[in-house]
Amino acid sequence: MHCLKCSACLGFHKMDVHESPRTLFEVLFTRLPKPPRVVVYDNSCNAQVYFLNREPAWARDILFLVDKLHMLGHTACARSHDVGRYPEFTALNSQLAEQRVRLIASMHVFLLHKQFRCMLLYLFCMVE
Repeated sequence: MHCLKCSACLGFHKMDVHESPRTLFEVLFTRLPKPPRVVVYDNSCNAQVYFLNREPAWARDILFLVDKLHMLGHTACARSHDVGRYPEFTALNSQLAEQRVRLIASMHVFLLHKQFRCMLLYLFCMVE
């Protein structure tokens, strides 16, 4: 989870199911007392429906957006999910989480051989 404006890592969570709206909901709803103003996620179109079906009062004001790369494959989704349609977000890196996951994946074998505290320190330094 990253802040789009400052690129700070706000936390991480291992996703067992790729692009799962359920996992995103569990992470945000259990960790944030107030909902975020904006969520940029590969599967935001489905995540929005999932959130609103479970906690409509909590999720009603969240703007759910799909990042620039993944929006190309979302041909049946509403154009309102396209991060590129919002001028305040067009200059921001909407794929930051993807890029950092690739970096961590490239260091997977190296990190496996570290003690847990040392591994966390490496992860912290890699995402900052």
